[in-house]
Amino acid sequence: MRDVDIAHYASFFAAPAYQELPSNPSEFQQQLAEDRAFARWVQRNTHAHQHAGYRSVVLSLKKTGVPPGDITAEQMEAAAAWADRFGFGELRVSHEQNLILPDVREQDLYELWQLAKQHGFATPNIGLLTDIICCPGGDFCSLANARSIPVAEAIQRKFDDLDYLFDLGDIDCNFSGCMNACGHHHIGNIGILGWIRTVRSGTRSLWAAVRVVRRPSAR
Repeated sequence: MRDVDIAHYASFFAAPAYQELPSNPSEFQQQLAEDRAFARWVQRNTHAHQHAGYRSVVLSLKKTGVPPGDITAEQMEAAAAWADRFGFGELRVSHEQNLILPDVREQDLYELWQLAKQHGFATPNIGLLTDIICCPGGDFCSLANARSIPVAEAIQRKFDDLDYLFDLGDIDCNFSGCMNACGHHHIGNIGILGWIRTVRSGTRSLWAAVRVVRRPSAR
């Protein structure tokens, strides 16, 4: 390959114009100390960045009462605006069915968090039991053997207690409505699969827990 070709393709992977910023600025540390809800969100919904003064932010699409991964047109417009306002115009979709703003300055996190709360993006449950990966299931998919969304919502309501979720710790709970495994049930700490069982009266849809990698705490 010619050097000019290598340079051409390398140009697509140029780093954004990051600023030289201090890590954990004093105002950010003060906000963490004074606002427990904000500190929880930073703990669960942000990740360390390779550049000082920045973090990647996960916008949770797992609010209790909303099908996992669902997003409205208004939310999409808000997230797109934040990508420009707080980053470099980049917005990613994760396989966990959440949105990611990859380059947010730590000094802007508090303002972003307040906006995220207003738009239903700020549930601090990333990596916890209610951060469920869920396929569309029988409500929207003609291949499904069972309905996924109502089961996922039932678990969200059952565990709608942040203190309890934080005590349980990191747990991946994944749902698939059929053996196509769109919900990645086979790699979750708890994996649930919808399948068909034939009985005398005919066929019916059932749910089967097919994988439990580790047990939660005794509580």
